[in-house]
Amino acid sequence: MGDLLNQQLCNELRDVIYETDIFIRDEKESKRFLFICALMDRFDTAAKYINEHQKKPDSEEELIIFMVYSCIIKDGIDYIKKSLKIGKSKDRKIFEDIYKKEPINISDNVQFDDDKFFSYFRSLIFAHPLYTSRSIPMSEENEIQYSPYIVMEPLYTQTFIDPIGTDIYSNKREIMKPLLISFKSLKKYIKGKYEELNDVITKFKQIIEEKETEWKKHKVNRDQEAVDVLKDCVNILKERYVDTYEIHKLITYLTCENSFEENIENVNKYRNEIKRIIPSICDAIDSHDIEEFDSIISFILFVRPKTDNKIHYQLEKVCDYLNYKNKDVDDIEWGLKQAELLFVQEFAKKWVVIKPREMGYDEIKMLIRVACYLEYMEQKEGKNE
Repeated sequence: MGDLLNQQLCNELRDVIYETDIFIRDEKESKRFLFICALMDRFDTAAKYINEHQKKPDSEEELIIFMVYSCIIKDGIDYIKKSLKIGKSKDRKIFEDIYKKEPINISDNVQFDDDKFFSYFRSLIFAHPLYTSRSIPMSEENEIQYSPYIVMEPLYTQTFIDPIGTDIYSNKREIMKPLLISFKSLKKYIKGKYEELNDVITKFKQIIEEKETEWKKHKVNRDQEAVDVLKDCVNILKERYVDTYEIHKLITYLTCENSFEENIENVNKYRNEIKRIIPSICDAIDSHDIEEFDSIISFILFVRPKTDNKIHYQLEKVCDYLNYKNKDVDDIEWGLKQAELLFVQEFAKKWVVIKPREMGYDEIKMLIRVACYLEYMEQKEGKNE
């Protein structure tokens, strides 16, 4: 027997909401993000159980469990759609032949549908609340209905082969007939509710599309100084919930103090390279090409030359430990020692003077980047000759 519920739908919803940081970092969207993530996990469990239990339940306990998982799907879908302001789906009238006959007898002028019937049927099956006053269709004044037991095998012939249901008692009516439905119709109803995930996926895609359209209208103002252009890039990236760490680093390396005259020439070479790529950064941001944006910045900031010495550990400790938020004296001392070791290495000494105990942390990091970049470029040029 094939799956009743397509679990790939839930995976598709995950893919949509995880492909962007909108639903994590946007103030409005983030309020429902965690709850929707929890619902998707519950949908996984519910869909798995229902797909594995498509035959008519053999016992009251099995039916109750099936109904629990059905309720997770029904209530979860209704919550998400309400949260996203998605209109109610067209009623498929799966249970109409049931609720327009005894024991319910819903008249044509009463607004009733499959969702309301399911809620009523659910309350009787669960006997929770014990008095089903909230969901009684066409109730009498002060009427209370309750169910003594679930019916798995009716005593009389039914029009369907897989009946399930419950007896109903009322304090306002004569003896009522058992309320019986086809288990097949229950599965059909839950399948339809689950497939309303398509509406949810479409809505989330629409939210992303609207945001991206709005973002593309905001272009970088390039008619200003390099640092100000980068600051405008920061503002735009924040609007788009993109991390701005790398842009802030470029701004820092363009503006931080240069303590030693010997470093001016090579620092300026590096800074000119940063300025040279700013138009490309702006192009990537204006076209919303995040991969290209990352590629451009990663090269200027994180390129490393080939060397026999193990510089990766030293670079890592300098970057991690030498920051103004770090109050750990031992970490800071270790970071300074690694910076000193980096300068001892041939390639670093060739390009810059680094005196870690006489410089600020930003300047130390900038000079290390200058040395790495210039050494790499020299190695590259040597290969091309």
